[in-house]
Amino acid sequence: MPRDEAYVTSGVQDTVVAVWCGDPTGTRVQGLADHLRQVAASSGAPVFLFNVITWSTPVPASEARGVLQVQFDSMRGQVGAAAIVLEKTGLEGSLSRTVLSTLVTITKRPFPMRIFAVRRDAAQWLRSNGCAASPQTLLALAESLEAKLIPAAPAHSGS
Repeated sequence: MPRDEAYVTSGVQDTVVAVWCGDPTGTRVQGLADHLRQVAASSGAPVFLFNVITWSTPVPASEARGVLQVQFDSMRGQVGAAAIVLEKTGLEGSLSRTVLSTLVTITKRPFPMRIFAVRRDAAQWLRSNGCAASPQTLLALAESLEAKLIPAAPAHSGS
């Protein structure tokens, strides 16, 4: 399970669950991509991504955004779908989700990808896109990972 002070990942069935609470640097983004590739290679089937970006995660710098684009493009055929939960709240959260959703919509996506505000909605969407793991399992794993990353993390509504 890749982990540092900014993020932690784990896998269940055909899905990689990632929880972020720190700076998503290019190196860290590369680490997540490497984990996705490893799971896809070991299963021989497309892998799904349940990516939770907590309220404390800063916006990626341009270097990290460039790495993200390269990694997404290179994962064509290896990822079945990606659900990104952006948990920022208020105006900042709404604007961040709108900007990210617009970018996802206008760029060439190598696999289905959608932005969510609520973990439960993202987990259900992944299931409807072919993910074998149940929404309940994804939510429980995300909560467990977050507890390891931020021992005193506040509970999230809608999870």
